[in-house]
Amino acid sequence: MRRYMAPQRDVYARLASEKLAWRGPPLLADEVASQMAESMNRRTYTMLLMAMIFLPATFLTGLFGVNPGGILGGESGTAFRCSVCCWWFWRSVWRAICASGAGCSASPAEERCPA
Repeated sequence: MRRYMAPQRDVYARLASEKLAWRGPPLLADEVASQMAESMNRRTYTMLLMAMIFLPATFLTGLFGVNPGGILGGESGTAFRCSVCCWWFWRSVWRAICASGAGCSASPAEERCPA
């Protein structure tokens, strides 16, 4: 038993005598986890900025790039605005219903609950 413990005792004695910034494995694991979380936060923030730019642009491109001949109320500007407002209201109400969990499955990816 002594021959197994002697090398470990020597290593611990050497680490104790040297003035190194030695940190144990739990502290090292916390530091690595902190760096990974910081990196993920930076990536998430970058994706958020990209979404803030491109999602409204995609919506407007899709809205104004549609052939207005086939849209409900496309011949009249007022009717078109009214149909867009009704669509937006319906979508907001449907999202509120889905968020409350009433009448919708837990997964928003399913067809009953459009995201």
